[in-house]
Amino acid sequence: MQNNFKFLFIICIAASMAFLSSCGKDDDGPAGSPIVGTWTYNAANLTITVNNQPLTTFLVSTGEYTAAEAAAFEAFIKTTILNETDLSGSITFNADGTYRAVDGSDVETGTYTLTNNDTRLSLTSDGDTQIVEVKELTNNRMVLKFSEEEPVDIDDDGVDENVKFDFEFNFVK
Repeated sequence: MQNNFKFLFIICIAASMAFLSSCGKDDDGPAGSPIVGTWTYNAANLTITVNNQPLTTFLVSTGEYTAAEAAAFEAFIKTTILNETDLSGSITFNADGTYRAVDGSDVETGTYTLTNNDTRLSLTSDGDTQIVEVKELTNNRMVLKFSEEEPVDIDDDGVDENVKFDFEFNFVK
C-alpha cells in the first residue's frame, strides 16, 4: 500500500507539471496559420508506461496485482491525474507570436513559435520555455502532446523504474 501512495504522489507531481506547461501555449505563426485564434480545451488522454511497458502490464509483472486489480488501479490513477489537470479555459494565439492562456482566474501570457512543419510548439513565459508536440493542427482542431519521464522505485526493490506520462490535450476553435 505504501508503494501505491508513493506512486500516486509521483504521478500527481507529473500531472502538476503537465498542467503548468499545458496552460501556457504560445504561437508564432504567420497570420494565415491555423494556430492563430482562440482555442478552448476540449478533452485529454493520458498514457502511463513503466520501463516501456503499459502500467497495467508492469503492475501484474510485480506479482502484487491481478490483471483486474492493475486495470482498476491504472484507471484510478489516470482519473485522478486528469481531474487535477482539469483545464476549462482557453488559449489565444496571436499572429504577432504572442499568446494568452486563461484558466479560471489564472492568466498567463508569453510568446510562441511553431516550427518543424507545424509539429513543434515552443511556449515561453517568464523566461521559461516549454516545448510540446503538435499531433494535429487544422482550422478548428488542435491536439498537443506533452511527455514527462521520472525515475521512481515503484516496487521498493532499490532500483528506479522509468515512469513515463504521455498527455494529449485536445482543443477546438
